[in-house]
Amino acid sequence: MSFHLRLATCLMIPLSLALPCAGSADPVSDALNAAQSAYRSGDLAATGASLITASTELRRIETAKLRAALPDAPSGWSRQITETGTDDSATAAATLLSGPSIEATYVNGDSDAFTLTYSADNPVAGTQSNAYGDPKLMALLGKVVDLNGVALLDQNDTVTAMLANRVLVQAEGMSFDKMRPVLERIDFKKLGSFDK
Repeated sequence: MSFHLRLATCLMIPLSLALPCAGSADPVSDALNAAQSAYRSGDLAATGASLITASTELRRIETAKLRAALPDAPSGWSRQITETGTDDSATAAATLLSGPSIEATYVNGDSDAFTLTYSADNPVAGTQSNAYGDPKLMALLGKVVDLNGVALLDQNDTVTAMLANRVLVQAEGMSFDKMRPVLERIDFKKLGSFDK
């Protein structure tokens, strides 16, 4: 084997290990590449469809990250997670307009239950970010409680907070004191930047 052939072989092996194989890209990259290819060929319908696919796949990833930020159920509690916007195309399309969300129901024993919902980058919730993100304004709407340094609006059996002006957290169905064992397990700092 000639010196040049050996040198080329030695250089190609590490390079081939560092580069992803064709067809092994993630679904978002695949859809973006398809959109770019369709755009270059002048097929605007295919470009749009591929961009929607990329956005849908991106929402799936974001929803999975929100899911990972849900607290585990404490001892004596159970948790049931409901994902929205990932199963059918109509719901997924609606999710593109509203942002990713995740919901979990926590049950204490056999009867007492509440629902914890995270909604991110939701235009409707975004209009409320000033009210839910400012303790002074929150105090005009109800009782403000502190949990691990985060101000939460406590309105009877509903507790609400806005994190980083983009993640709406709502817990509904029980008093704050009864929900506290679950809510105090939330990593609010991590949740506020869940997709970073």
